[in-house]
Amino acid sequence: MRKLLFALLIMVSSSLLTASAQCTELSGNLDANLTLDAATCYHMTGCFVVPNGITLTIPAGTNITCAPGANLVVERGGKLVATGTSSNPIVFTSDQAAGSRLPGDWGGIAILGKPRTMKALMPPGNPALIGPSAAALAMIIPGH
Repeated sequence: MRKLLFALLIMVSSSLLTASAQCTELSGNLDANLTLDAATCYHMTGCFVVPNGITLTIPAGTNITCAPGANLVVERGGKLVATGTSSNPIVFTSDQAAGSRLPGDWGGIAILGKPRTMKALMPPGNPALIGPSAAALAMIIPGH
C-alpha cells in the first residue's frame, strides 16, 4: 500500500511540475495589442511578428526563452514598448540548457522601418549594395 501511495504521489508531483514548467508560446502574427506579464514564463518559437498598428509591451523583469531560429520582428508601423531597467532587465535567451547556450542559438530581434540613414546608404536603383531587405531595415539585434 505504501508503495502504491508513493507511486501516486510521484506521478502527481511530476505532472504538477510539467504543468508549471509549461510556458506561454509566442509565435506567428499578433492580431491585437499584447502586454506580457513579468510573472509569466514565455517561449518564443518561429517568427513572432508585431505588424503595423499593433503594440507589444514587455515589462521589466520579463524572461523569454527562444527556440532555435526564433525571431521577434516588429514591422514598420508596429510598436515595441520594452521597459526593462538595469536592475530589472528584460531577458531574451536560448532555450538550450545552461552551459550549452551559444551565440546564434536563436535568431534575434528585427525592427523594420524606413530610416533616413538607410536612404542615404541606398542609391536609387541599386539596393543590392547592402542587401535585399535593407531598404526596410532599421535595426537588428542578434540573439544570444
